[in-house]
Amino acid sequence: MFRQCAATFGLIVFCSAAGAPLQAQAPKPPARKAPPKTPPKPPAAKPAPEKEKKAPPADLTIVSTYTTGDKTASSTVSMKGARQRIAYGNDLVTILQCDAARTLQVNAKTNTYLATPFDDPSAALPVAPPNSKGGQITYTTTVTDTGEKKQMFGYPARRLLTVVTKEASSSACDKKPERIETDGWYVDLPPAIACAAPPQTAARVQVDPKQPNCRDEVRFVHAPSASAGYPVAYTMTASAGGDKPAITTLEVTSIQAADLPASQFDLPPDALEVRSVAQLMADHRPGEIGVKKPGVVRVGVAPIANKTDQSFAADRLLTALSESLGESDLDIVALSGGSPAAIAADAKAKECDYVLENSVSELKKPGKGMLGKLSGASGEAISAKIDFSLTAPGQPKPSFAGSERSGTSTLQSAVGAAKRVAQFVAPFVLAQYSFMNAFAAMNGGASAAALGQTSDPVLGSVYKLLDRASGKSQESFSTEESAIAAAMEKETQAIFAEMQKRKK
Repeated sequence: MFRQCAATFGLIVFCSAAGAPLQAQAPKPPARKAPPKTPPKPPAAKPAPEKEKKAPPADLTIVSTYTTGDKTASSTVSMKGARQRIAYGNDLVTILQCDAARTLQVNAKTNTYLATPFDDPSAALPVAPPNSKGGQITYTTTVTDTGEKKQMFGYPARRLLTVVTKEASSSACDKKPERIETDGWYVDLPPAIACAAPPQTAARVQVDPKQPNCRDEVRFVHAPSASAGYPVAYTMTASAGGDKPAITTLEVTSIQAADLPASQFDLPPDALEVRSVAQLMADHRPGEIGVKKPGVVRVGVAPIANKTDQSFAADRLLTALSESLGESDLDIVALSGGSPAAIAADAKAKECDYVLENSVSELKKPGKGMLGKLSGASGEAISAKIDFSLTAPGQPKPSFAGSERSGTSTLQSAVGAAKRVAQFVAPFVLAQYSFMNAFAAMNGGASAAALGQTSDPVLGSVYKLLDRASGKSQESFSTEESAIAAAMEKETQAIFAEMQKRKK
């Protein structure tokens, strides 16, 4: 058995000790390698924070062009919440502050402004003075939605037809018929814009500039109809009486959303408040002497002399007289001096073409009878006489002189009967503000009251300015001062008429 094992040595490595044939030992399977460890997953990356979505700008800027015949004007309306700014392309700017219920007319060149409170629709009309006459005038506005719609500047637009008509009673001072028809497209502004236009006037008193004792009660009626919205395009036809109708077109060229600074909608620093449109339109501040312009007549107004035994506020009346004269194209400056020689020297230094002197020679108060008990309620209660003269410096005699009387104590306004837009204010305004060339041609004879009924804030602001220029000051005077002011009203009319003659 040993041999047998030896013979097979080459094939068998080991044999059992008991002589049993040795069996080959199966090789051990290779040790299994541990599966590689899965590397830990990196922590899930946090999603990048979403960028905060910025709200679209809430403010708007609207650029428009107006055309009447061969005249054009442009405007830029900026809106921010409860405020609105209207720029006409010149130094004059209008700011509507609905939160403060006022309109500011700003002259950026002189940094002056004229403030006008919004009309109070619920305010009672002033009581008409005794012996006054007049009637009722009603302006009725109707808006009809045609049903046509389209997209304009990213807003849904509606086509609306607006008609303003005027009706006058048989006793009205102003019986001239008026009609304004507007065919246009309108959009609704975003809710954030809360100052599209000031509240509409419900009623007012209109005094005839030629007859101060003739006063009409004017009512404005807006018939129930579609709301107008903001105009982006229209054709307006305005006519009055037998005057040729004026056709005006509006075209909005852009509406841009932007964040506008609040300072644009407030008064600039150091702005000076003025009292009248004439002071606002001047090229210098009140009290300052502007550069004398060729072809413009400069009148120096001397202090008012009192030749009566009654007292009155001469300084206030002098201011009112100067403001009224300044509503024309005359250059008015105040003169100072306690003697004729001192006044003449001041007039020469200020390059005056004329010196206007005024003296109150009569001022009669009511007696103790019935008229006196009425406290000036009658037209015969008090009267005044004023003497005036226009003298060229260095000349011994006046070139124009006269006297005017009044017999009323019920006039409670400053000198102002001569303030008429068409005859006096418009030429003065047009000389300095080219945009008014187009707006002045738009009316077709229609009044500022009628044109002010439009939903266009630009037209509304322009005609409110002109209406303010043509109206009387609301400042109240005593009965004595009112009587003198009434005489001065006649004086200003006489001076204006004389100056118009000299221009021809």
